[in-house]
Order: sequence, then C-alpha cells, then structure tokens
Amino acid sequence: MCIRDRYIGTAQVVKSLKTNNVLVLNLCARFGKTITSPIPALETGTKLIIVTSYVKTSFASFIKDIGTFNNFDDVVCVNSEDKDWKKQVNENLKDDKTVMVFVSLCYSTKRNDRLSFLMNKKMNKHLIVDEADYGAHTEKQSSILIELYNKNKSNTKVLLMTGTNADRAVSNLSLIHISEPTRQEAIS
Repeated sequence: MCIRDRYIGTAQVVKSLKTNNVLVLNLCARFGKTITSPIPALETGTKLIIVTSYVKTSFASFIKDIGTFNNFDDVVCVNSEDKDWKKQVNENLKDDKTVMVFVSLCYSTKRNDRLSFLMNKKMNKHLIVDEADYGAHTEKQSSILIELYNKNKSNTKVLLMTGTNADRAVSNLSLIHISEPTRQEAIS
C-alpha cells in the first residue's frame, strides 16, 4: 500500500465521521488503522480522544505510533490506570491540550467509572474501540459503550477498528447506526 492510498483512506475516514457518528474501520493489518484513528479528532479540534480495547497491549502501539509523527506533538497520553489519571485529564484539557486516554474494556467497576467519567464530559469526544472484534464485541464489554454512547450521541464520534472480522465487531452494536466505507470508497 503506497502513502498516497493511505492518505486518501485517512481523508475518507475524516469525511465519513463528519457526517456519521459511528464508523467501522475494517482494514487489513499494517494498513495504518492505529495512526489513522485519532486524525479525525485532530482535524475537527476534538480535545478528548478515548481509546478502548479489550487487548491492553494495543495501547503501546498507539503510544509508539503517535510518538513517531509530528501531527501528534500536542497530544498528551494518559493511562486511566494511573492513580492521578482524572487530574491529568482535567488539567490537560483545562490547558487546551488534546488528551488521549487509554481505558481497558476488561470488565470491572473501575472500567465503568472510568468510561462514565470520560464519556459524560460535556465536550466533543472521539471514542476509538481498537480490536473491536476481539472481546469488545461481547455484551459485557459493549453494553457500557452503547449505554454511554446513547447518552452522549450529540458530542461523540465512534471509530470501531478491526482488521479481521467486522461482522463480529458490530454484532452487539445493532442499536447504533454504522457506516462502513467500502475498500473502493476508502481509496477513491
């Protein structure tokens, strides 16, 4: 895949999220989903990016990838497992910085509290569900996301990412209107 195709694909994702609240990014491995996913937030001036995954190791990929490109120099990464994570989020948002917060979808009451704290903020948000077909698609993991999204539709964009099984990724998200660009749309 050449750089031009990746750029065009990224531009299509940004365009799609301007008119749709939820988008499935179903692209093959090594296409650049991780680096593409936060760009719509930057393009629209959205200051809060919430990255969720059932696979916690994917967070390291986000940190590595955004540290590689100058586009993300002003993005502050916060791990919601840090003791002072709420303070980090609030202070950086107050300083008008873009904040990318990592939240594990592994079930716990802390997970629900973390997601509620972030999703209920009265501001535009960009929610990324990485590996949406692995763990995140199950009812226990998706129900909190659906509930919080439905309460915050007016200020939340959602990007479901998968490189393998889009049908499984959206299997419990039937309550949400989903737009999935075809491969042709993504490169044209």
